[in-house]
Amino acid sequence: MIDTPDRGPKQVTAAEIDPLPLIDPERKLVLITNAKCGGTSLKDGFFKMLDLPVSPLKALSLARRLSPGFAWDFHIGTGARRYRSLAAGQAVGEFTGFYVRRISRPLLDAARGPDWRKIAVVRDPFARSVSAFLEKFCTDNRNRPWVAEVTAAAGHDGTITYRQFVHYLATTDNSTVNRHWRRQTYVIDFFGEVEMVRLEHLAEDIAALDPPLPAALQEPPARNVSPYAAGAPWVESGTAAADIDNVTLLELRARREPTPRPEDFLAPELRDSLQRVYARDFERLPYE
Repeated sequence: MIDTPDRGPKQVTAAEIDPLPLIDPERKLVLITNAKCGGTSLKDGFFKMLDLPVSPLKALSLARRLSPGFAWDFHIGTGARRYRSLAAGQAVGEFTGFYVRRISRPLLDAARGPDWRKIAVVRDPFARSVSAFLEKFCTDNRNRPWVAEVTAAAGHDGTITYRQFVHYLATTDNSTVNRHWRRQTYVIDFFGEVEMVRLEHLAEDIAALDPPLPAALQEPPARNVSPYAAGAPWVESGTAAADIDNVTLLELRARREPTPRPEDFLAPELRDSLQRVYARDFERLPYE
């Protein structure tokens, strides 16, 4: 069964889960942070909860908390010189990737059990799709192979608009697309019953969890304000935000000129398309 607007969601296996969640085997806790759901700070809090330094320079601490093999492989794989060049968020991402491959993946099937607690950070599917377009197609990320292949397939002359991006989503098997624009329930459904906290109301939803989260995870992460969100609405005559190509948006940002707000991209007909693309998300997540 494939995952399209016209068919039911694909039954995902453990081998297909991407992104992998963070799993704490001692507390039997699963933290699901889908791509484009603001998870970096929560991941940092997760590792603080486990008293794990996200640095290959702390090999002894990692060896005591996890295993000498984990510490050694992370130290060699990352490298002290390279680690020092990483920004804080990149360091968390580097450690997350290593942790989920070594610790989380072997526990995926066990963590589906009823005695495991699963918490997912979720995001409004409309806002998430715009955020994915702006961050991945309207920045230097546009040159990454997995972004460029979408531009080549759905865009024109090396550029792509948000409207073309939505058309790509509406005409492509969603289970095969990149995790940054694949439905959130692709991962969430694998775990069955899951507690959800909304990224847009993180402090409120985290505070309402019962039993409460461990202290290190109770403080909601700071949200970065996109330069697009801070920009004035698009005022060029006759051009809808959804029809401005990504290169133009990138150039406007570089010149610090006004750019459309995220909500300006969501024309009614595109909302209708996204409602079908993310039908399962709208069915299960706390959004309409």
